Formats: sequence, structure tokens, C-alpha cells
Amino acid sequence: MKVQGKGERRWFGHRTCAYGRTAALDRRESTSALVEAAANIVAPLHSKKEDAMRTIILALVFFFLVACGLQPFNTTFMDTADQSGEQGGGTSVQLPFARSETHLCVQGAGGSYSHTGNSTRHDLDFDTSNYEAEEIYAPEAGVVRVHMESATTNFGYHVNLDLGDGTYLVLAHFDRIFVADGDEVAPGTLLGYEGCTGLCTGDHLHYGRHEGDASLQAQYGTSIDTYMRAADTTIEEEYENDSTDGFVCDEASGHWYASDLSVPLWHPDGTLVKVPSSPDVYLIEDGARRWLRNEDIFWSYGYNFADLTLISNEELKCYGEGEEVVDEGLVDAYTDEFGFHWLVVGASDDPNRYRQMVEDMASEGVMTSWGLSYSETNPPPDTNIYTAWPERSGHARFRDGAILKEDSHSDVYVITGGVAAPVLDWNTYLLAGYYQREIIPVPDGAVAEVQEEVGDCSAGLWCLTPENLTACGGGFDLSESGNHGGNNTDLPDLEDDTGDADTDTDVDSDSDTDSDTDTDSDTDTDTDADTGYGIMTVTWETDFGYNSQSLTATYEYAASEDDFESWAGTTFTATGNDEITFSFVVPEGQTVRYSVEANSYGSYDWSCESTSYNEVDDELQGTHTVEFTSPDGTTCDLEPAVYHKTAGTADGCEAMVVADCD
Repeated sequence: MKVQGKGERRWFGHRTCAYGRTAALDRRESTSALVEAAANIVAPLHSKKEDAMRTIILALVFFFLVACGLQPFNTTFMDTADQSGEQGGGTSVQLPFARSETHLCVQGAGGSYSHTGNSTRHDLDFDTSNYEAEEIYAPEAGVVRVHMESATTNFGYHVNLDLGDGTYLVLAHFDRIFVADGDEVAPGTLLGYEGCTGLCTGDHLHYGRHEGDASLQAQYGTSIDTYMRAADTTIEEEYENDSTDGFVCDEASGHWYASDLSVPLWHPDGTLVKVPSSPDVYLIEDGARRWLRNEDIFWSYGYNFADLTLISNEELKCYGEGEEVVDEGLVDAYTDEFGFHWLVVGASDDPNRYRQMVEDMASEGVMTSWGLSYSETNPPPDTNIYTAWPERSGHARFRDGAILKEDSHSDVYVITGGVAAPVLDWNTYLLAGYYQREIIPVPDGAVAEVQEEVGDCSAGLWCLTPENLTACGGGFDLSESGNHGGNNTDLPDLEDDTGDADTDTDVDSDSDTDSDTDTDSDTDTDTDADTGYGIMTVTWETDFGYNSQSLTATYEYAASEDDFESWAGTTFTATGNDEITFSFVVPEGQTVRYSVEANSYGSYDWSCESTSYNEVDDELQGTHTVEFTSPDGTTCDLEPAVYHKTAGTADGCEAMVVADCD
């Protein structure tokens, strides 16, 4: 077992490469294709009359998106082809590092080591740390094409950022990539961690502009000279746009260059965030981060891993430490005897628990925002078990962190601090990391009717802008807004918690989960609140040398191999590849079994094969790579063993591994 120096990992519920992406991406890929097609149409247009035509074409495309429900949006769209300012387009491009970060240019245009070929001649190499993961951001807006075909040759793991004008920016030698092939990004979107995959002698970032097809690997493109915005700090110059051929680059005598790229450093209250190097999930509340101690707590508040926003370590530092969420909560709904729907928030022992009537106009949207799947055809159950919850006046609001759009309008709102804050434009939406998020549709007029306090970008009131997102501790002033019960202050306030996790010896409380020294005699339902959750990432590659029609993976974890019962409901699927990578959350110390089935046009193979009644002959097939990130951030490689279902029977086998780096 090898413990790695870097602790970066994939995050809950999301894939970090093109393999095994969920069907939810199909709609976004359709959107990306339409936007790309529009960009290809308007790219050659240059005159004022042609500029007007460009605007009309883009408007028609986005109108089509709204009409078809393809990630609709209608605020001010930015035509990045016309932006010649400091960020976001024009002929000059930003460096892919956070603003003010400086990096040594170690190989420049025409560099004798590897920059003499057609695909590298005008590119630059910037030095990065060999000992810690450094974050790389999208320098411009565009569509990313992710390439992970090889970790040992050419550009290694790399991203081609398609600018829509026949050129793309290549960012190469990544160790980890956090965006999926076909995603749209804004300038400042977190792309991944730099590394040393492909042809390299140490961690660095290869960066340049190419002509060609971004969907192909970068070695098939043509490197071209371009202008990049940077400040040469070696000679104390101000920020300026300089040709890549003019950068001074050498390992010994190269110059240091500072980036001018604004990156996200803030998200609104109600946002669920995590950094890729840790399994910890936080809720942003009152400008601070509150750690949700484990997965059971996470689920108990109605949260969904699909709503997580990936942020940088730099942004995480911008938030103060809020109180940890250590107790499980409750979010539910019921229908009373008169047919009215009620939202229920807070467990039975929570002094701040309450119930509140849900307005009919947008009852489904309100309940969806709270993580409930009730609808007109599937209403909340009739019950009186929640009548003991204190009744809160008024009607329930949308939950903080929810993203909404009214049916006939394309303005998109994020709920924060009880206010419906409109998102300025598509660029801002992407910069916030909302591209993967579900937008909750609500009836026309529901936003103002339910939430009451609604921002207005044209008036500069409570509008989510890039300036908000890129300011450490930024945001907007909600001091004049009221508190209508839709925010996350309904999570338990630990200062008022009468149960002390360190000294609690109450033997009467059946629901007590604070068990550091708890001597609760009821052990049937008591759970260990200190159980730590990590992330396991499995990569399995076939050994028959060609792509499978499909690869399907399943997994299960239990206290030991004797406790395996049934497979988890989650499956992962990849198509047209010879390998699959999948990640899942698992308590530290648990035993995991997994299996991958490869379908090659009716011929099936598996990651483990059992050919006889004697389990000794069972054998793992293909190449298995298992990595585990423990709760403290330590990452290790694990070696899987063979698990045979039933001794004495030829009923198949699986790979088995223990989630523990010790």
C-alpha cells in the first residue's frame, strides 16, 4: 500500500472525466452544441451591420433554448467574441491561475526541449509545485473538451477549451480534472489540479492556443502565437497583453509572470460546497462554513449530492468557521384533514422545530427546494404525527440555496437569506458553478408571491454578479430584507444544544447520537457520530485491447465480508471505452466489494471471473486501481483481493478492499 503525498480526490456524486457521465449531461451537451454552432455562425462577422446580425442569431439560439427547456436563461448575455477588456475574451487571453499568483515560465515558444513541433511551437510551460496540488482555472469562456486518453504520452491529461472561433486553448499535464467533456465554463471556472501526466519531467502547466478541432487530442492541433494578459514581475511591469513569443522563459533565467484572472471566492448563503481534496461538505451560512459531520446528517436535512458546488481551497479560506452540524435533522411534509399541505422542519427533540403551511400556487416547487419529491399526483401523506410541532405563521418559502425559474420567463434566481436574487447573466451562472445544478421550475408569479422579497439587476438590488462571486467575503447586503423562515438558520444552533457530546451520560434518550462518552443503554438505534466518511475511487481497465460497448459497475460496503447482502442501488456506466472510473462515499474501515461488467457487442467479461467450484481459482481480470481518501484527507492506493460469494459453488466473484489507509 502506497500513501500518496497529494490528497486531491473526486467529490461526492460527480464524475471528473468523460467516462460514465450521467444522462443529465445529455441536455447540457445539446445546449453546448447549439451555443457552439451559433458561435461558428457569428465568428466571421465583423462590421457593425454584421454585429447586429450576430446579436440576432445569438438571441434566436437562446430563445430556442428557452422554448425547448434546454438550460434556459434570459438576462444579459455577453458576447465574449466582442469582449476586449481585462477578462473574458477578445484577442488576448488570461493566464489560467488566480489573480496575483506568479509562476516561472520555464519553456517558451520554440523551446529546444519540446516546443519545436507543430503542436507546441508557440506554447508556454509554467512551473508548478511538485509537492502540493495547485488549482488551474478556465482562462476564458468556452466549451471544454476533456482528454484522458493517456497519462504517459504527449500532453497527458489535458483540457482543450474551445473558443468557438476555430481555435482552442490547451491546458495540459493535469493530475486531476474536475469538469466533464462538453461542459460550458466561464473565465475563472475551476478546471482541475496541475500535475505531470504525459511527457514531462516535473509538475508544470503547458499552455497555448491551437488551431484545429478541440475534440481531438492537442497533438493534432497547430500551435499559434497569441496574446496573453500578464504582469512580468521579474522586471516589475504592469499588466499588459504580450505575445507568447515575447515571454522570457527558461528554467534558470526565465521571468515570473502574474495572472490577472478573477476566480470565485464567495458563494451565497445556502450553498453546499466542498473542495476536491477533501470529502468534507459544508453549508455556507451567514458568510461562514458549517461542516456537516457525516452523510447521515447530510441526508437528514433533505440535501442532495447533486447540489454540491465544487470550490477552490482559496475560496474555502475566505469563509470563517461556523459551528459544526452534529445532530441529524428532519425535513418532511404532510396533508392535514382539510387538504392543506404543511412543511415540517426539525427533529422531534429540536427546540427550533416548526411546521408551516405551503401555499398552493407553488407547493411542488417549495417542497422540491427542501429536498422533498411530493407533487400534485403524489401529495404528502395524511397524518397527524407532526401536530406537536409549533406552527409558524405565514407560508413556507423556498429554501436557501435553491435555484428557480418561472415557467414563461427565463430569469434565474438563487434563494439566499430569504431573498430571491436574480443571476445577472449566463457567464455569472457558469462562474458560480451552477452548470451541473437542477433549476426548479415554478409557475409564473410564484417567485414574488412565495418569496416576497425579490432582487432586481436593473436597479442594482440583490443581484448576483461576477463582482459578488470574485470578492473574498463578498456578496451583497441583505440587511434590509426580512426573515421569512426559508433560510438555513433552522439548522440546530449548537450553543443552545443541551446535549454535550463530550459528557452526555443520558440513559433515557433513544435518539441520542452524540456518543463520544455516551453510555446510552439503548444500543439498537444509537449511531456513532464520530464515524468518518471518505471517498473511494475505483478505475478498472479491460485487458482485451479494444473499447467495450458498455461498462457497468456496482458496489456495496459492509462491516466485514461476512455482512454482504445486496448491491447498492447506485450503478455507474461508461460507453465506448476500455475503462471506467467511479467514486462513492464509504465509512472508513468498511469492507467494499465491487464488480464491473463489460459488454462487447453481446460478449460479456467481468472484473473478476470464477471458473470452478474452488474459489482458489477465482482471478481478478483487467487492471484495478483503487484509491481511498480518508476523513483526514490522507490518500492511499489499495490493492483489491478476490471475494468469492459462496464457498463450494461456481457463482462468480468480485473485487474486495477495505476502506482504510492505515
